[in-house]
Amino acid sequence: MLFLCERINYGVNIVSIKINNLHDLSFIARKVRKKQSLDQSTLGLLSGNGITFVSNFENGKETVEIGRVFKLLEMLGIDIYLDLPPSISQQEQAVLQDDVNNLADYSK
Repeated sequence: MLFLCERINYGVNIVSIKINNLHDLSFIARKVRKKQSLDQSTLGLLSGNGITFVSNFENGKETVEIGRVFKLLEMLGIDIYLDLPPSISQQEQAVLQDDVNNLADYSK
């Protein structure tokens, strides 16, 4: 089941869609790809993947590599956010965000 909501972030409307499984994610990615007038081959080239990978992902193949999926989503302009459970305090969330930012800096 997909769940849509709209939120405001820095004055820009951002549409959030709850993703329950790979099929949901690949469905949205395919719609965005088509809206951008990209074919699978072009998206594959732009994201460093091939047409077979794009096709497998869009068809919900469970064994697609997550790192390659992130590159594909990045090329489409799709960002991924996690909603943490309420048991994680604001302070803990800030620490986690700093840790993730440091990981990103380290991996460059």
